[in-house]
Amino acid sequence: MKRYIVHILLVVGLIGGIVLPMSAQTRISGNKVKQYTVSKKKVNKMGIRSSYYDGVYHMVGAWVDGSYSAYIHSANDYKNTPGGYGLSGGLLYGYQNGKLLIQTGLGVTYQAMWGSVPDMISDSRYYFPRLRDTQGTEFNLQYDFFDRKDVSRNLYINLPIMAGGYLYKDLYMLAGLKMSLQVAGSTYMTASGSTTATYERYIGIIEEMDNHGYRKNVPLEQSESKLNLGFDLMAAVELGYEWHLTKKAVRVRSDMDRYDYRLRLAAFADFSLLNIAPGKDKPLYDIPENTRFDFATFQMNHVLMSENVSSAAVRNLFAGVRLTVFFFGYRTKDRCIMCESRGKQKYL
Repeated sequence: MKRYIVHILLVVGLIGGIVLPMSAQTRISGNKVKQYTVSKKKVNKMGIRSSYYDGVYHMVGAWVDGSYSAYIHSANDYKNTPGGYGLSGGLLYGYQNGKLLIQTGLGVTYQAMWGSVPDMISDSRYYFPRLRDTQGTEFNLQYDFFDRKDVSRNLYINLPIMAGGYLYKDLYMLAGLKMSLQVAGSTYMTASGSTTATYERYIGIIEEMDNHGYRKNVPLEQSESKLNLGFDLMAAVELGYEWHLTKKAVRVRSDMDRYDYRLRLAAFADFSLLNIAPGKDKPLYDIPENTRFDFATFQMNHVLMSENVSSAAVRNLFAGVRLTVFFFGYRTKDRCIMCESRGKQKYL
């Protein structure tokens, strides 16, 4: 009977010698004995956790950027010269799990665009044949417009949805979609105009006779309502570098060290996937019949809203530099090896 009891005690002791080191660790602090549970996740070669967190970050921040911008279009009667610029800013939320990055937010973009319209000399749309003057003499009236410049200023609200990760150390890349909606804007056009008359029977061409309404190089300008661009879905890509403004220490000493702050500098590009061309049913120049010789009464519409480009597709392009600051970041907490009652971590 004693021999069986001895055997049972030996077996229990052997099991205890194997299981206890795997399930618990004991540390003597003064006269007290503390026991700590070991997490099975993310342990080092010695079977001990070396990190207090599980690699998941939630971040809130803001961004600003500046870019070159242009309308990418198929209109022959409009040229991006020189193009324009975009300024953007907004708030964003970032999620990181290991090397995986997901990002979204809400922002606004201001865009200013300059373009030119080729000179249209002797264009049939601005040629009025077989008119009669106050004496009843027949003549042909011609309008020449040149040095035309069209400006548009647009304000968009956008919502980006991006995903990506770290390529090498703190070098990262994001790609995704950006929804963009124009909410405000305006247009401004300038040009020079001339009128000439041709009396085919006996006088020929008459020009620069102000008392008859024939003028040369008259400056024209016109302000108009916004360029009504459609809803836009843009392909977006961002490549940049990230700096951590808090220490990336493995051993975190308190819950205060769980907060994370970052700075990013990146190059980016956004390109429209949809045709955002506005309604194109207005005349490029609207010349009232009852005041044909009074340039001040002429009306101009932005070329992208005119009949001249009725079949043209229009897309937006932005390419520039972006600065992002995460002013609040939070690393989710995992179980630690040794925790005191106040939440501090200890190491062997």
